[in-house]
Amino acid sequence: MMPFLKNLVFYFFILFLVFSCKSSQEDLIKRIPDPKTLNESYVSDPDNILDPSTVNSLNSRLRELDLSGKAHIDVVLINSIGDQVPKDIAYKLFNTWKIGREDTNNGLLIFLVLDQRRVEFETGLGLESVLTDMICGSIQRTYMIPYLKQENYDQAILAAVSQIIEVLDTENYNFDVDDIYKNYSEYYLEDSPEADNQYNYDQKETLIKLPKRHSYSFSDFISNHVSFLSLFITALLVIIIIFNSLKDNESCLNSLVALSGILLSLFTLYMLILYVISASHNLVDLIYFFLIFYLIISILFHIKYIIMFFKIPEQSRYDKYCYLDKYKRGLKKCIYYFPVSFMYFLYIKVCHDMKKYRYEPYRCDKCHKPMVLEKERNLSEGELLEEELKSVEHDVWLCNSCNLETIIKYPNIHSKVKECKKCHLITAVFENKMVVKHASTSSSGWGYEIHICKFCHAENRKKYIIPEISDSSTSSGSYSGGGRSSSSSSSSSGGRSGGGGAGSSW
Repeated sequence: MMPFLKNLVFYFFILFLVFSCKSSQEDLIKRIPDPKTLNESYVSDPDNILDPSTVNSLNSRLRELDLSGKAHIDVVLINSIGDQVPKDIAYKLFNTWKIGREDTNNGLLIFLVLDQRRVEFETGLGLESVLTDMICGSIQRTYMIPYLKQENYDQAILAAVSQIIEVLDTENYNFDVDDIYKNYSEYYLEDSPEADNQYNYDQKETLIKLPKRHSYSFSDFISNHVSFLSLFITALLVIIIIFNSLKDNESCLNSLVALSGILLSLFTLYMLILYVISASHNLVDLIYFFLIFYLIISILFHIKYIIMFFKIPEQSRYDKYCYLDKYKRGLKKCIYYFPVSFMYFLYIKVCHDMKKYRYEPYRCDKCHKPMVLEKERNLSEGELLEEELKSVEHDVWLCNSCNLETIIKYPNIHSKVKECKKCHLITAVFENKMVVKHASTSSSGWGYEIHICKFCHAENRKKYIIPEISDSSTSSGSYSGGGRSSSSSSSSSGGRSGGGGAGSSW
């Protein structure tokens, strides 16, 4: 028991570390005040980096821009975010605060982190066509970085806001083409013999229009969801450890299997909701999710059936056969669901062992000589009926030396035919249901399932419960009460970011 406790403590420690990383980021998000809560402000400056006059000037200009419907811009300045990544925090702040209007996604977040010397622009989906990543990066380098290097944060923010407003008013930006060519070497020119050594103005215009598209890799998917995936995998490991330690306790095993199913359901729900609410609706992200989900399901089923082999009872060959028979059908289905897996070899192993346990000749109890299998020899009328209904298979083993006969019954665990309480043959077939008490909105009902025995014609009744009827009128009702309502001049009420924008360091 002590090794189990050590393993359990170790994995719970890992789980604690994962939660700590996630909670530290959430605490940071909560520590930065939402400008909407600061008396209709557009600036969140908890460390008082900007001069109050600058804050007032920004609020005035940004409020006017917001009311025009062109964009809602929030500005955040903070001394430190620890070891967190500025881009990640900017993305989370944007989507937590829902910057911009829900219908147009016209939000923009300017995020400044002093100790990391980093500025990030996070744009809503509606602004990405106007404030492209290239334009955002050029504004940062041309109008902000020179002032940021001088620690003149007020002028850096004011210059950036002025230039952004100008771009939004004209939907045009005068690129410094040499700056673009210098700072975006990863963008490419159209194929031409001169492209490698020289370029002209027309080629540089092509440079602006045709950026290289970085492929969205599997590692990007993992990095975007590392916290949740770490939590999920750690929880699975804890379940497997407990599962292996309690493999002799059937009720605990059933509970853990149910817990694994709930965990998988939550993982599926998380990824689907993430895809639905994501402004970018990244199809590749969703494909990667299904691949991971498929892989996790495959691993779980492999673990289940591998553990099955370790739990084969050390009893008679009959008990071993019946034990494997419970898993054979499910294992066969897994071959179709997971064709490229170890399941096929497991299934072959199960079929081989079942054949050996059932058809390997028994030894006669009297003369100890091998017995011979005689199918349906000397079966009674009831046993023949069970064979006909496919509820039981009978193997008749006969010793030719001493004429000893042994009948071994193999019930069909997948058959819906029940055992008759009178003749004890598995020949009771479902007839109908009889309702004794109907269910209502205040109480449940009950009745009988009636099975008729095909051999002795006896009636077998089994009680079943009818669930209480839910009152749909209560769920469709509404509640209205007095209270206060507040209105805001800000249009920031539901914007989302798809990850667009740019970042620069100074």
